[in-house]
Amino acid sequence: IGDILYSLLIESDNDAGITLASKMEAGKFVELMNREAWKLGLYNTHYVNPTGLDPDDGSKPNYSTAEDVAKLAVEIIQKYPNILRIMSLKTFDLRTASGTLHHTLETTNKLLGENIPFKILGGKTGETPMAKKNLLLISYGPQENSYLVNVVLGSDDNFGDMKKLLIFSISE
Repeated sequence: IGDILYSLLIESDNDAGITLASKMEAGKFVELMNREAWKLGLYNTHYVNPTGLDPDDGSKPNYSTAEDVAKLAVEIIQKYPNILRIMSLKTFDLRTASGTLHHTLETTNKLLGENIPFKILGGKTGETPMAKKNLLLISYGPQENSYLVNVVLGSDDNFGDMKKLLIFSISE
């Protein structure tokens, strides 16, 4: 599961989401995802598949709000530091069970590691035709041991919009 998480979180590999769900019936997996979202207070989030991709049949898509995505990020910061660590990697060498290099994963997050205006710790990109371009960024905050969580949803330029949001947040 560890290597699958690296593929899912660094390269946004949709096959990794399918692989995670393959340990049980896909509908059951998605049901568990929705149940966990509800437990976390993500009341405006609903999953229809394990990948986040738009459904092929035109049915209701996966959806969430910026507030729910931010709540999930706070949960990750507080309880799942390994996930945040994975989301902080620009690259990761994926190896076979014997240790042979399979390939190097490269992040889809162009802002990772930048200081705009705070050092970006990690984040997650996402894009579908219906949802457009999306971006979650977790950065160090201005006070010691603090974090900033920023979310851009439904964008045509998620990285440009995120830069504007970050710069605006320090000007206020």
